[in-house]
Amino acid sequence: MDPVSTAPVETAPDTSSDLSEVRDIFLFQDLTLGSAFTPDPQFLRGIAGGTETAVSLTGLNRTPTGRCVGMINTLPNHRIYLQDFFESLRLRVLSESDTTIIIRGPGGTWCNDDYDGKNAGIAGQWLAGTYEIWVGSYDQAIFSPYELEFSEVILPRSTRDRPAIFRR
Repeated sequence: MDPVSTAPVETAPDTSSDLSEVRDIFLFQDLTLGSAFTPDPQFLRGIAGGTETAVSLTGLNRTPTGRCVGMINTLPNHRIYLQDFFESLRLRVLSESDTTIIIRGPGGTWCNDDYDGKNAGIAGQWLAGTYEIWVGSYDQAIFSPYELEFSEVILPRSTRDRPAIFRR
């Protein structure tokens, strides 16, 4: 099986006039990754932000990977299917706005804000399985385009957060 595949999901309605319609559907693509995927990195795109708070979704103020903050959609922006255990995998949001992230999958829920500057991200070991990903905006009523980067190469970063360990 090809270690990388993307699958389009239900198309979002025209949201140029009313972003409230985007709450109840998946907006963007799903991604399936196997170990040693190529090309590395892989990217998905979307719009960060929503009408719900991260705390209302997670019920948590903080996880081992960071604070649960920002505004998100009710449903995840992406679903990621990891076919294998990953010793080293990094997800990083690339945006000009201040982003946040929530990841829910095997072993629990993880949040982050400011992994790399004002961009959210999480890196470490990941179990095989399905992960739901919400990309949020730190500020209310801000909807910003982003790219979500997936890489097996963990780069040093200047923030004080420790890498996520997804093995329990």
